[in-house]
Amino acid sequence: MNEIKRNCQMMVFPSGPICNLKCKYCYYIEKKNLYTIEEDFNMSEHLLEQFIKKYIEVQQGPEVFFIWQGGEPTLRGIDFFKEAVLLQKKFLPTGWKCHNSIQTNGTLLNDEWCEFFKKEKFLIGLSIDGPKEYHNRYRQYINGKGSHKMAEKAIELLKKYDIEFNVICTINHANVKHSQKVYQYFVRKGVKYIQFIPIVNKEQNTISAESISSNEYADFMIQIFEQWRKNDIGKIYIQLFEECLSVWLNGCSQLCIFSEVCGSVPVMEHNGDIYSCDHFVTPEYKLGNLLEKPLSEILFSQKQICFGNQKKQLSNSCQKCKYIRLCYGGCLRSRVISEYGECKDYLCKGYQAFFEHISPYMEQMCIALRQNGI
Repeated sequence: MNEIKRNCQMMVFPSGPICNLKCKYCYYIEKKNLYTIEEDFNMSEHLLEQFIKKYIEVQQGPEVFFIWQGGEPTLRGIDFFKEAVLLQKKFLPTGWKCHNSIQTNGTLLNDEWCEFFKKEKFLIGLSIDGPKEYHNRYRQYINGKGSHKMAEKAIELLKKYDIEFNVICTINHANVKHSQKVYQYFVRKGVKYIQFIPIVNKEQNTISAESISSNEYADFMIQIFEQWRKNDIGKIYIQLFEECLSVWLNGCSQLCIFSEVCGSVPVMEHNGDIYSCDHFVTPEYKLGNLLEKPLSEILFSQKQICFGNQKKQLSNSCQKCKYIRLCYGGCLRSRVISEYGECKDYLCKGYQAFFEHISPYMEQMCIALRQNGI
């Protein structure tokens, strides 16, 4: 039987859920509870080699994308990533190319890290929630001290070495009322690529104190959209706006939360355990272990297909919504029982308000792009 080959992506956690910060809204740090207290959360060199070899083998090519996440992946040390690059070059077929991206809080970056990132052309995702007064509210060290100073230093280091990077800024209870200050902060810092991620943490149907409301999300993104369309189109890339334009223009989005099905980016923990999604790292969503089963059987299993197809289970109001092909019901992790007894994305009303606001501008942009042959 031939092994299945198709281009796919995975998030890899070389230090598992271990982090040098204790962000108050972090949903992943609790994943330590899945393992024993004595667990060594450092991915072994043996597992690293097996992963890279098997991951490349299941790809159709000619490009392969490696996504390093955490926890805080830089805790695994720079030598681990140097070895990863060597192994990629060892196993990569002639004519193929590897792309590496790493998501970091930036607090451990220094010249050595940046020289390596620049040499090997890593794309860096840097987590920072805007100005100090908002960032330090939730993004703290274990001792309660804010991490903004080091995150800001990381921006300057990345710019110094001319390393491609984007910022991931959460929208949370601390900064949601201050969209103008948050956006202008990034403009002043010379940030060109921004992802805004709404914090919606829930336990069953109860939303955490750090989370935002649906209306707050809409207000925040609409206010930023207005600044962006008036001053920064073509100068600053904001993921949500670009993905919406892609849907208007081509009918498709690269964002999993706006795709018809999900499960396109499983995650691998430090010990080789693979789960359906980083928001579903629980025993019932474990797909297998890299060292115990062929990777193609894990990634393209019926279990993972069923997981992804859950997104198609939409409420009646979702199915009738005029924006259904923009969000396809949003993210599974954010679905709650509404006041009318329907299971819907917690941010549904916010998405609708945002889509309604941007619609005329998106249509104008599409017309302009098509007239220019794009």
